[in-house]
Amino acid sequence: MRDLRFASLPRSMVACFLALMLMLAACGGDEDDPAATDSAAADSTPTAEVAAPAATATFTPEPTATDVPEPTPTFTPYAPAPTVAVPRYQPPPPPPAAPTREPVPDPTPDTGDQAEPPPEQDIPESGDTSGLLLISDLTELQDWETEIGNGFTVEGGYYIVNFDSAGREYWDLSFAQEQFVDIVASIEVRNVGESLSSVACLAVRTSMDGWTHAYALCLSGFGETFADFKYVDSEGLYLYEELVGFEVREGTLPVNEWNTLTIVAYGQDLGFLINEELVGVAIHPAIEIGGVAFAVGNYDAVPAEWMFTNLQVWQVE
Repeated sequence: MRDLRFASLPRSMVACFLALMLMLAACGGDEDDPAATDSAAADSTPTAEVAAPAATATFTPEPTATDVPEPTPTFTPYAPAPTVAVPRYQPPPPPPAAPTREPVPDPTPDTGDQAEPPPEQDIPESGDTSGLLLISDLTELQDWETEIGNGFTVEGGYYIVNFDSAGREYWDLSFAQEQFVDIVASIEVRNVGESLSSVACLAVRTSMDGWTHAYALCLSGFGETFADFKYVDSEGLYLYEELVGFEVREGTLPVNEWNTLTIVAYGQDLGFLINEELVGVAIHPAIEIGGVAFAVGNYDAVPAEWMFTNLQVWQVE
């Protein structure tokens, strides 16, 4: 006979009882399964994380302000830059081997602030001895010698050799002691060496005691003529003031032939000629009396060799 004790229980209580039994059975089954236990344990074990070391802050104290007095400015008086004497005879580009002989118009000088040379009749004609103050072929002069230059007489004239290559000029001052005022001076020059970057010069109104000033007309080894006022300033610098610029001029012969340099000095008026062709004119009030001299300057690695003769000085009335 079936046991009907459960028949009288309410259905809800039976359901609850059955649910409780099922839960207990489930819990008991998990305890008996070691794999399940290990799995659950593994799932419940937290993963250890290695924390990065925290940055250590370094304390840097702020600098303590210290009262530093501002520097007192030092007054420096203005001093102008020193004047340097720069030689003006830099080697120019070589012109043609010989000056052209084609006729060209005579140069027209700027007459605004310049004066014409004395009338042409004041320049003595060849053979005219009226007003003649000095004439010499220079063969009576004394020989001289320096470390890089020398002068000596040769047949028919005087010879100056300049071994320097920095533009230094070597002057023969044999006639510097004679003081002339208004004159026409001329000299014949010829290049007898290989140096082209060299010059031969005639000067008037040169200083008597030492070399401090002169008006000069020069012929370069390239056939150029130019004129300048040479002087030594208060600091002992040898300077040049250009009166007539560099140019190969009509009437100039090849430099290995004789060319005649002429200077007319009349008061403050100056005229410069080569082979009786006008080079230029100028007005210059610095010096109105002095001697006569001639020189050779050189900028070439080879020696400069020029020959001089027939120096003449005439009085201009």
